[in-house]
Formats: sequence, C-alpha cells, structure tokens
Amino acid sequence: MALCNVCHDLQVDSTTNLTTEETSQPESYRLRTFSISESLQDWRQSAESGGCAICRLIWQVLSRFDDDKDSVLDKLLRIPPPSSSTCSDDSIYLELSGFIGHPLLLQFVDLPNETYFPTLELFCRDDTSNCFQIIGAASEVASDLDLSLCTRLASKWLQDCQLKHPRCAAQRSSTLPTRVLDIGESLTTASIRLLETGPSQNAEYVALSYCWGKTGNITTTRSTLIERKKDIAWGILPKSFQDAIEVVWGLGIRYLWIDALCIIQDDVADWESESAKMADVYENAFLTISMDGARDPTQHIFAARQSDMISTADTLNTGRTARPARNVAVERFPFTGKAGETYVVYAREPLTHSDIISPRSYYDVTYPLMSRAWTLQERLLSGRILHITAAELIWECTTTLCCECGTISRESTYLSGNPSPKIAYDIAMQNIIEEGRNALHVKAQQQPKQSNEEPLTPKTTREWTLLIGGYSNRALTYENDKLPAISALARRFSLTDELPIPRTYLAGLWLEDLPWLLCWRVFQRRFEKRSETYCAPTWSWASISTPVIWDKEIFEAKACIEVLDAGAAPFGQANVFGRVKGAYAVLRGPVQRAVLEVADVRHTAVSALRNIRGERVFFVPDLNPTVQHYARDISFGPQTQAEFHSGPSSTSRRVISPTLREGGEIACLWLLQGDTEDKAYALVLVPALDDANAGCPGKHSNAAMFERVGLITAMSRVYQQNDVPARRWFAGTEMETVCII
Repeated sequence: MALCNVCHDLQVDSTTNLTTEETSQPESYRLRTFSISESLQDWRQSAESGGCAICRLIWQVLSRFDDDKDSVLDKLLRIPPPSSSTCSDDSIYLELSGFIGHPLLLQFVDLPNETYFPTLELFCRDDTSNCFQIIGAASEVASDLDLSLCTRLASKWLQDCQLKHPRCAAQRSSTLPTRVLDIGESLTTASIRLLETGPSQNAEYVALSYCWGKTGNITTTRSTLIERKKDIAWGILPKSFQDAIEVVWGLGIRYLWIDALCIIQDDVADWESESAKMADVYENAFLTISMDGARDPTQHIFAARQSDMISTADTLNTGRTARPARNVAVERFPFTGKAGETYVVYAREPLTHSDIISPRSYYDVTYPLMSRAWTLQERLLSGRILHITAAELIWECTTTLCCECGTISRESTYLSGNPSPKIAYDIAMQNIIEEGRNALHVKAQQQPKQSNEEPLTPKTTREWTLLIGGYSNRALTYENDKLPAISALARRFSLTDELPIPRTYLAGLWLEDLPWLLCWRVFQRRFEKRSETYCAPTWSWASISTPVIWDKEIFEAKACIEVLDAGAAPFGQANVFGRVKGAYAVLRGPVQRAVLEVADVRHTAVSALRNIRGERVFFVPDLNPTVQHYARDISFGPQTQAEFHSGPSSTSRRVISPTLREGGEIACLWLLQGDTEDKAYALVLVPALDDANAGCPGKHSNAAMFERVGLITAMSRVYQQNDVPARRWFAGTEMETVCII
C-alpha cells in the first residue's frame, strides 16, 4: 500500500531523515531522525478527504489547541497555498520533526507577525505501547511537588547514575569540606549542628546551590560560630534550607554543605581560604541540590508547580505577538491502527528547557539561579545535580541530562547536536589537559621570553573566552566578587593539579596567550561604569560590569606585540585566583597616536579615532564616552616584582580615571593582525594620571603608563564606509613599550 504523500505514514526512512547538512550528529543518529514539512492546506485536505487516518489525527490535535473564539487555523488557511496562482513566500507550512524514541514535535514554520500558534508534542505514556516508532514515550508532570515525589525521582536517577555511569563515579572523592551541617537522620532523632571536620575525614555529603536573595538568609559569623556548633534550631532555618534537609534525609545522607552556614561570613581570612576550596567542595559532593526556581531561601520548593511557565527568550520583543502562558492541558487522542488495534496518543505544549540547556543569564528570570555569577562554577564543577525548578525536576551529571517530563534529552543532544553545559565542560577539560601537556613540551623547547605569533593553547583560550562571555552576563551582589566567583574554574583551567608548571593567571586572563585574551569587547553596548572599588586592571574584563565577548576570528590572527612582563598581586595568599589589589602588563608593539571623535559618529556601538594623517578608524569603547568616569581606590607602588607580589603597597592613592571626551588624546597598541587589511585588533589607551602609581614594577619602571578604554576590532569595521582599513591606519607606527594598569 502506498504511503500518504503528506504525512508519509510517519515512517522513518531515507525520504524523511534529516540530511547531512541539517544535522551535525553521526550517521547512526541521522538515520533515526524524522522531518517533513507540508502546506497547511495539504494537511487539511488529506485529513478531511477521509483517506489518511494519521493526517486526520494531526488535524484533530491542531484543532484541539486552536482558539475556539478566534481561530488561528482559519486565518492561516486563508493565506494562499504554494500551488495557488497567487502564491507568495507567505505560504504556511506545518513541520513534523522527531527522533526515534522521543516525542514528535508539531510546529508551524514562519508564521506571520502578530500570529501565534503553540508548538505541540505527541507522545505515548511510559506504560503504553504505540504503533508509531517516531512517537516515543514521555511522562506527565504532577501539578504539585512534594517530598515523596522529589525523593523518589532523585533516588531513581541517582541509582541509575551509580550503576550505569562509571565516569560519574570515578570523578568523585569523599573528603568532607572544612565544615558541614550534621543533620542526623531525621528531625525527630537528631539535632542539626555545624560540624568542623578533621583532616581527610571521609563521608558522603550533599552541597546546596541557591540564590542568597536580599532577605531571609541565615549565616555563621564569628559571634555565632560556637552556637552553630552546638545546635541550629529547625525554626530559624529558611524554608528552602528546611526542604533541602528533608530531601537529603530522604536520600539517606547525613551531611549537607551550605555556604552561608559553613563559611564564617564576617571573617575575611576564613572566607578567602574557603572560597579557594570551592572547586573541591562541589566536585567532591555526592550530589548538589540546585534550587533553580527560588529567588531566595524563604521560598518553599514543595508547592504548586508553575507549569504554565514559558522561557524568557519567548517574551522578548521579536516583532510577533507576545506569547501567552503555556497551556498546561494534556489532551488524549484514541487512534485505530491499520489492523484495527486501538492506541492512545497524547498531545501537549512542551515544557520549557532552553534556559537550562543554554542559559541566557542577562535577562533570564525563568530560573533565577541561572542569573547569578557564583552558581556557574557550582553547576559546572558538581558531578551530579538535582535541579528543582518551578515547573519540574531535572537531573544533570557528567554523562546525561534528563527531566521529569522526559523530553529534555531530545533538545540537548539528539536533534541540535549540542551537549548539556556540564557535559560540554567535561569534554573541554579533557581537551585542555591534553593541550596543556603538549604546550608544556613546546614551551620547554623555546628560548626564555620568546613570544608566539599564534596562540600557544588555542583550545584552552577559546574555551576560557566562551566561559567568561557567559559568566560576564551574570549578576553579583558584591562587585568585588567578580574574580572570586569564577576562581574555582580558574584553578581548574590553570591545570595546577595536572602539570608540574601550571598556567599563569592574571586577574581573569592567562599569560600564555595574553595578546589574544586582551581582545575582549563590551557586548551590545550595555555600558556601565567601572566598580567604585578596585576589582581588576583596566585590561581585564573583570574591571567593568558590562557583558563581554571575544570575536572568534581572533584565533586566526597573529600577534604583533611582545609581552615583556605582567603580574597580578592577589588580595590574600589563600586564594591566588581570587581578588587582586593591583596588576600590570608591560607590552611592546606598534603604537599609533590619535584623537577621539564622538559627535560625528552615527552608530551608538562605536566611537571614532583619527590619526595624525587625518585617517579615521572606529573602535568599541569600554565605557560610555559621554559619561564622566568615577574615582576608585588602587594599591600600586612597589618598584620590584618581588615587592609587588609580597603584599599591599605602603601607600594607597585615590585615582581618577581619564575622561573620554571629544578631541581627547589616544594611544592605540596594535595587538593582532588577521588575514585581511581590515582584520586588526588594538587596545585603545589613555595616559594614566601622574599620581596613579610610582611606576611600573620591575625593570620597566620607566615605561609610559596607560589605562585601557576600548578596543579596535574587526567587528567595528562594519560601521565604516569610506574610511581606510585598520592595517593602513596603523602604517608608519613605531615600536613602543607601554605599561597598562
């Protein structure tokens, strides 16, 4: 019997598989994919003619989710189909796509503006057989989350991970952190207290990842430490902490780590020491419970689900009608097969997963925890995570990603070809370790101070730029936490525990490939002022509160500069990857002098520079050129490198950053050159004030002192019209040595 020429009887074969151009998955996966797209009129005609039961099922599903009062389908059917003589590019197509074993997606392609129709998914229940191999099983999500459901699912996922994921088990140590909460076995049999552990004391423990919020948290301080070690009354614990403890009891684990209670919050030395151990805390945890849906600890996680939640990505202004809340209904459709057998197919709007697979932190409100800076490293370093979101439970480990509704793996791997953030990080770290060992061998063959025209560790540098690009979008309560909140990941990237000579960390960048890492630029001109307290040197992305990115083309460019010297003095000795009290970079390369032009630039993303020949080039400023800068404190002054790293300067001066103004004098240090004339990257610098410091540390104390204010990048070339290419703009420059702070 011939197949229906519209739905193809939902058969998975070479005519319905994705092509090699449409998916990056291996061939074995591609052959299990399904994708068809036909005009809406063809679907209706096939359904109403009585000839195809499957097309009739698809039309019934669409009709059930259509608006009864103002039918969207009727409006779409009035748009001429492709076969019409009045056909235009506005024809409406319905696409069915899926992967064997997963629910089948129904979605319209290129709906007109001001028109919305939900994407739908067809699935069968876990315990129901199905006549369509392309309509896989999924689960319905309970309308309320309670302790029983949470512990049952968590225990199942945990058991599967322990039995089926050898990599997850191999990565974890069981050494307890400095302090943990001893919660006993239940509230009726034991009190809760803060336990200070002994050296190398081993036991399984759970770590908590949550939003501190603005109110409702409980902490350990120097004045409450003794009291916390004796007893922590149940009634003073925030609701989220109480719920987390009950889950840990349900899993049969005795110890819980919560940063607010296990770090002495008003003890700087303890905070520095414990923040330096953050990588070990989360990596060694048996499980991390992530309170993704709670804005602060006062919220109960055992409550009614927000099943109508949609992704914040869908709420952005895209020129279409604002998406309504998700329809939580699960509709049932009986279906009779060709042999007369009866099946049931279910349809619903898919739950939101995009924000947990690819968090869009700078505007994300779907999962509040994803918008916080500290929680990025908590997520990536944890071996296993139970995500408790407002809509469902999600499990994430270094092997898999699964969810309560049963569809997240389709989004994260099968069709898109993209692994989850945790799996991507794990793969990246394997590559970084291998590259680091190779780079160590190359470095050993080089002469001292020899500079590289190409990145020494391109994979590592690229991964770091991607990591920081996402991290810089995240929010911090305290500005000076910008480096500490990423310090655990920095420690892992340094390969301190892998190589005899680790990488050199410089206030958020790495010495090994510094010319390329200096090429960050602000993202989407979201200008904010620099911190009023010193966080990092101006050449570091950590010096500003604006999201940053690196152009991917920089890794194909060659360095034009030599790094003569660079250093960063850590704020304390406990965490060398944390806060810094001063930093410098001494670079030698081509320098072009110019003046700033603001008024005659039509594009808000860039400003202009005019060199001594009158030629103009555009650049991306770090800060708004029309805004007066702030004052900040900076400790800097020792004349030798040894003194610089030994401790704070004896003097601390008040330094006012130079103001970007029309006609202001600028120095441009040419960093990288790409394969064409217009692909040049250069730091835009202004002289530091005379009293900024007593000179650059070490033997380059006479070098001219500068601060960074922007970047000339290949991207800024798109705004230019008749101006000269960047390489020509730099013609005639002389080599200079500069010290940037």
